[in-house]
Amino acid sequence: MPALYIYGNKDKVIIPEYLNHIEECFADLRVKEVEAGHFLQEEQPEAVAGYLNDFLDTA
Repeated sequence: MPALYIYGNKDKVIIPEYLNHIEECFADLRVKEVEAGHFLQEEQPEAVAGYLNDFLDTA
């Protein structure tokens, strides 16, 4: 099953090290980075919506 992981590159809670080896957990994973903190859907709603729309159109 395809998966999408969108993260904020300024997040102090979910740190980049949490992504180590994430591709080993999913057969079809897309990782997208947004210029935002922990609440990226509030800080960058257009970017998040764009990634979601692209993912759902191709999934």
